Amino acid sequence: MANTSATGPLLFDDLCVGQSFGRFDWEASRGLRDAWLHTMGETLPADALPAGRGTPFPPGLLLVMFSNYMDARVPPRPPGMIYAKQALTFGTHPAVGDVLTTAMTVHDKYLMRGRRIVELATTTHNQRGEPVVQGLRTVVWSGEVNPGAPLPGGAAADAGGAVTTLAVTVTPELVHAFTALAKDRNATHYDDSVARAQGFPSAIVHGAVAGSIVLRLLMQARARLFAPGDEVDFSFVSPVHRGDTITARGRVTEAAGGRSVLEVACANQEARMLIAATARLATSA
Repeated sequence: MANTSATGPLLFDDLCVGQSFGRFDWEASRGLRDAWLHTMGETLPADALPAGRGTPFPPGLLLVMFSNYMDARVPPRPPGMIYAKQALTFGTHPAVGDVLTTAMTVHDKYLMRGRRIVELATTTHNQRGEPVVQGLRTVVWSGEVNPGAPLPGGAAADAGGAVTTLAVTVTPELVHAFTALAKDRNATHYDDSVARAQGFPSAIVHGAVAGSIVLRLLMQARARLFAPGDEVDFSFVSPVHRGDTITARGRVTEAAGGRSVLEVACANQEARMLIAATARLATSA
């Protein structure tokens, strides 16, 4: 039986494969959309959704939705929990006003290089029962973290010969605004002393911030939203810190059978690799 007490953290040993954390309803509101676009400086294609489908909702906010789920449905986690990998498969794109229902289960748990790893599987549907996104998040649940060592996502490949580039500076204002949206209470993201106790030089930025930059780059490269069946796999290679300028570079490495493969590499101003991602996208929506 999992520990569900609010007086102590949910530990790795409390988790079991197949464990469910229940359903979580989340409204894709216009207020969230407007706050996100303002915070991230993002724009969406004007004709992003078919006629009658309404106003498109930023896909990066789906990462915020996952954080809101964790805050609402998962008991307190131990300090130092960080994301190593995330895989997304997109379905029907959400519109403003949709109510998205997410369910999450423990897909697997294991030890890797002394770290406690948990895989969390999520499924999200809209109010019409249409699949919106499926996800698999690989999490370092707790324990000492050596920031000099690669995370379980593996080493990043250089996406040289980039055809699309995007750079975003992670300012304190962006971190504060994102934290308010995500409602993430993990002190590693905002308390330097807690982050230092986990082996980091300072508080680390939410992985979803860098992840959302990858999604934004892919939309920019394709000039459209994600289509049903599009897949994006992230590997979080090293942490992002306040003040970093994240430069994402992407290139098409394969195009056949109506689908394209894009490789994306994100690095900071010191050329330290942050994220590697592979996207398999329909050539046309």
